[in-house]
Amino acid sequence: MKKVIAILLLAFCFLPRCTGCVKNTGDTTVNIDPSNYISVTLTKYNNEEDISDGMTTQIWCYDIKTEVASCVFEFATTAQYSLGFYERGTGKVYYVQRVYQSMTNYGDQIFVFDPKTGKASQLTNDFFAVNYVIPWEKRLYFVAELKEERATKLGYLDLETSERFFWRDDSDTLVEGITIDTELNKIFVIAYSLAERNQNLMSQTSDDFLIPKHSVYVLDMDLDTKETVFEENWWIRTVMTNRTTHTLDMICDKKYNTSDIPSTIVTYSFDTKELLYDTWDAPRLEGKDPNYSNEGAAIYGVASLAEQRGLVECNLLDHSIKLCMETPLGSFINNVYVVP
Repeated sequence: MKKVIAILLLAFCFLPRCTGCVKNTGDTTVNIDPSNYISVTLTKYNNEEDISDGMTTQIWCYDIKTEVASCVFEFATTAQYSLGFYERGTGKVYYVQRVYQSMTNYGDQIFVFDPKTGKASQLTNDFFAVNYVIPWEKRLYFVAELKEERATKLGYLDLETSERFFWRDDSDTLVEGITIDTELNKIFVIAYSLAERNQNLMSQTSDDFLIPKHSVYVLDMDLDTKETVFEENWWIRTVMTNRTTHTLDMICDKKYNTSDIPSTIVTYSFDTKELLYDTWDAPRLEGKDPNYSNEGAAIYGVASLAEQRGLVECNLLDHSIKLCMETPLGSFINNVYVVP
């Protein structure tokens, strides 16, 4: 009986809570730009101090033009990694929550909340963990670890047919990060070999761990590999596309957990195929997926500025840095995604 009660309580936590947070996400007739914004996932302690009273995940929208941030959706925090994506053109929110088939069979699954119906629908059922959720037209791209597997896979779900397609559907490729540029119709993927990482772990002694070779691939939207633009035994933390200069910037660290050492920024030119190396001398961008704005004049990401952590803008024209969205008390930003 206790087991049944526990499962029912967990099921109750899966219900999205929107009261006081959703703001006109269903009104697609409002004259707003469906792009040029940042989808922000933020998690907060319900009592602003610790997890004793539970946690709530909120999806925020930061409008780059108006510089206004607003909460559009919230739900109970249950996933290993809180993740969401606000699709402003439709008002839909894609997000991740844990689902239990039993107390020993569970995983984090992708849901979608449709403001037109006021209902949430579960889109997956066999994932263990989810690292990316990015909708595009009639597809939902994801990076996820399936149950009983160790590799994290890039794939997409056809939202009309429910068919799934994977890139490198093997047990070895571990996808570290992705950036999708819908104007270029390209996906940029950071990946490395799980087997190589495990071998390097077995071979290390004290402080000589060799980071497995990270590679940056260019794919089309159907997940066909077009080229490999960079490979190195570095931690490639993120890739950013600059449409103005027609380049791809990769922020890299030569060792893990060395935040006191400036990162290296490697720039790849789509025109000349050349690589340029420089030092990232702005505040360290934390977490996932900083990227350029539409016009390439600024980079947005999560960083600490004057002892305040939040969404920041690094202006490349006047070299100024400002805090766009401060993290509220008892909360932290999990990830951001710049939607150009």
